[in-house]
Amino acid sequence: MHISNFYSVSPAGLQISREQGSQFAKSVAGDFNPLHDADAKRFVVPGDLLFAILLTEFGANESMKFQFSGMVNDEMQLTLQRDTDQMSVLHGEKVMTSAAIAGPSIQSAEFIKQLILAYVSFSGTTYPHILVPVMRQAGVMINPARPMVMYQSMEIELNGSASGEISLRPSQHQFDVNGKRGDMYLNFDILSGDEVIGRGSKHMLLSGLRAYDESAITALTEEYDASKASFA
Repeated sequence: MHISNFYSVSPAGLQISREQGSQFAKSVAGDFNPLHDADAKRFVVPGDLLFAILLTEFGANESMKFQFSGMVNDEMQLTLQRDTDQMSVLHGEKVMTSAAIAGPSIQSAEFIKQLILAYVSFSGTTYPHILVPVMRQAGVMINPARPMVMYQSMEIELNGSASGEISLRPSQHQFDVNGKRGDMYLNFDILSGDEVIGRGSKHMLLSGLRAYDESAITALTEEYDASKASFA
């Protein structure tokens, strides 16, 4: 897996095609969100791909706090920027994704590759494996006709060195509902072999919430699973 296969660089900047973004979502992250389909009317580049590009180009740090502040599409010419305490993806002067960084830099290509794969594989299983049971328990659900789940932020804190294969293990989740809006925090441990070497949290915004309907969620999940099976 080479992250460089999923974006193109020219004198005009960095660009991600619909096919590149969709292939990353499906083949690397296992994410079948319809917003990432190559033929989606409102195609959105996966936030996990922007995370992967930043780490591939600049390396990792012991502390990284990512903010996804704008939706990136296939028509945008992007630039990457790294300062002492931040790395960013920009469209013109607008910051689309940024990461506040601190602590020692990590440049090991193998560690970065494993961290990327472990995180995006975990992140890609958010729906339906994690979200549906949490929504069921809370008695609310997203709009099945227009499922809006937006990636807001993510943070990683590393406190140990890797001596084995990197993997992620889900820990406690938090779901705060305020009317039609919900904030989901998916927490996870980062492991090297059996040793916990870090922790992290992914924050998503769910909008258009309504009363939970098992039959509607079942139909939405079946549609998602059919898309995944078709790709496989």
